[in-house]
Amino acid sequence: MRSKYVVGQPARDNNFYGRKDEVQSIMSQPWTWVCGQRRIGKTSLLHWLEKEYHEDNQMPLFFSLAYLEEQKVSGEMLFNSFFRKHKTHFNRVGIQLEEFDNQNPGECFRELVERLADKGFDVMFLWDEVERLIDLEQNDSGFLERLRDQIHDIDKFRFVIASTQTLSALFDVRGKCSHFLSTFRWIPLSGLDDNDALALLRCDQINGWRNPISDDVLNKAVQWSDGHPLILHELGSKLEDSVGDDGGEVNERLLRDCCDQLSRNPALVGIIKDDYSRLTSVQQNILTQVYQSEVSLSLNKIVNLTGYAQTDVKNAVGFLADYGYVFWKDNHVCLRFSFYPQFLSTGIHIPSLANQNKVNRIKHTVFISYSRKDNDYFEEIRTLLEPLARNSEIDIWHDQKIDIGNKWREEIEQALSQARVALLLISQSFLDSKFTTQVELPKLLAKSEGDECCIMCLHVRPSNVTNKYWDIDGKKVSLTDFQGLNPPDQPLSQLSRDEREKVFSNIAQAIFPEEKIEEDEESNNRSVKKNMVEDRGKSNDSATNDVKKLIWGVGVPFIALTAIFAEVAWAVSKIGKFATGGVCIATFVLFSAIIFFAGRFVNIIQETTYYKLTVKLFKLVKIIPTSKDEEDE
Repeated sequence: MRSKYVVGQPARDNNFYGRKDEVQSIMSQPWTWVCGQRRIGKTSLLHWLEKEYHEDNQMPLFFSLAYLEEQKVSGEMLFNSFFRKHKTHFNRVGIQLEEFDNQNPGECFRELVERLADKGFDVMFLWDEVERLIDLEQNDSGFLERLRDQIHDIDKFRFVIASTQTLSALFDVRGKCSHFLSTFRWIPLSGLDDNDALALLRCDQINGWRNPISDDVLNKAVQWSDGHPLILHELGSKLEDSVGDDGGEVNERLLRDCCDQLSRNPALVGIIKDDYSRLTSVQQNILTQVYQSEVSLSLNKIVNLTGYAQTDVKNAVGFLADYGYVFWKDNHVCLRFSFYPQFLSTGIHIPSLANQNKVNRIKHTVFISYSRKDNDYFEEIRTLLEPLARNSEIDIWHDQKIDIGNKWREEIEQALSQARVALLLISQSFLDSKFTTQVELPKLLAKSEGDECCIMCLHVRPSNVTNKYWDIDGKKVSLTDFQGLNPPDQPLSQLSRDEREKVFSNIAQAIFPEEKIEEDEESNNRSVKKNMVEDRGKSNDSATNDVKKLIWGVGVPFIALTAIFAEVAWAVSKIGKFATGGVCIATFVLFSAIIFFAGRFVNIIQETTYYKLTVKLFKLVKIIPTSKDEEDE
């Protein structure tokens, strides 16, 4: 049986509910920017417009910019890709791509719209995922301004774009881009109203449930989801999986279980947290205070709790209200999406990492940012850190982990949102990278200002980093504000091998302090075990050593003494009347040798293990007295 709900793709046709006010607003003006959180229904709205207004004299043209290559995107690529997407429509009315050769892209778009208008069509551009325009402007500076100048005054032409608030970065790119974005009327997209949310859960437009869900359960479901289309579809699908087509079987207990399951769904949690990460630190902190409070908060209370200026609080609350995060009425603020605490309770709030020299061991991502021209240094760092991370709660993330076919931009943005430590491999190539300096660093530095990310700077090659600043919430921030792993004037490229090894050791100690301690303890344990084995080996060899001592220290001298004695005895027996002086000398030598070798024999015996063990045994049984030190021991 086909599901009544849409999961994992935009809602179309009869699965699309509500948005009448937004549609009316879009159709009442030429240029509209639909702005909202991820998966709030922006793409679904564009598809509905594409279908609803595809009449004889209407030509809505949907186009997603997500598939344009970030590194190569330009005005020319945009026009060519857009034309090929709708090639069938254009060819049907006699318009060919080859007719636009040798024209700049802005002029191509204008000529295309005018030729369609001449054929009696009211053209509507429906562009989705337009965050890619940020990359386009970086690669093809001034294109958006030229595009605006070419098409903003065309009659019977509508231009609708959809994105998250990330597109606001265009206001900061080369100044002129703000003119392009300011041409659009901004429409924030939040959750559905209660009536539309109830209609979606009841599936009013597709025959509904065989037995309806009770009104009481429906109202509680809408209250929990607060009209978020993604959550409504996911929740409806969960209920359907549990009871089939019989909505009468859905009770409050089952509803709670399904809600709990959704709040633990990694994909949904990732989406909610990613939205949260796109907010500024001021907006995040205010939203946190609101959802941690059991009652609504006044603006003055939020000012007292956060320490922000009242103007900043008003601006942030206004933004959060427009985007549907909170309700703001009568100067009081309360949470709109009541499921937020459940989704964000799995670790979005991070303890302060203000100490740049040591990162507490928590479950977090270490984001490595580097230039491809510094790949050799990156490989050294990766080889150092990844083995340490295997058995830890730390994930080392870098762009080489992006699988082929995945949306690299989304994966990088997700990694940035999850980053709790940012390891920056700084060089002039790193600072010259537009994506790094205009996308990655502003997000990381903003998170650092909110004590949500620890910035670690590793200078790998010479750079002018001391002259670089970023504007973070009105405050100038430099990478030199952070304690570096090595000074900017002593990059890795200018260090000896030993000096570089010391820096690498500092990196490992900073990111894996406890792992390093455990490693040291393991190393100590290995040393102790090694010493024990060596001692055991020495004990095993002691008998052999004792035998050698006895042979060379006692046996050989005894044989020599015996030989001398025999020689003297033989001489006396042969000569008979041996001179008295000679006998005296021989006797003296003999007895001197006996005394010497006897002393040597005693010393050797005392050095043997058998002697020592015997003495200890005699002391233990009190045959030989012991000293005070020996008793204490």
